[in-house]
Amino acid sequence: MGSRQRACGKRACQKKRREKTQAAWRSENPEYFLRRRLQRRANAARAAEDAVEDPKKLGAEVRRPEPLRIPSVLAPIPWDLAQDEIGVAATDFLAVTARLLAKVAQDQRLGKSLC
Repeated sequence: MGSRQRACGKRACQKKRREKTQAAWRSENPEYFLRRRLQRRANAARAAEDAVEDPKKLGAEVRRPEPLRIPSVLAPIPWDLAQDEIGVAATDFLAVTARLLAKVAQDQRLGKSLC
């Protein structure tokens, strides 16, 4: 029999290992939660459109998602109008991109390095 790798079974040690594993996974998959949230919003928007077209299809009231929260510098943009005109998914993409550009501009203004 070969030797097996063993790990401490104490709850504190397990918690520390779990935190380390999760941090490593998040650093390898930084866009996962953003993609998941945007996909969920796009699915909710499609369900709301389907409910408008055929209310019998979906029994419960389904509403279109509210526009994403954005920095105050982007508040003058009529995000709800954009959702009406180009759809929730496209508006979410624009909002995420605008938020990133605003952050980069702020970092440059403060003299922070991009790398």
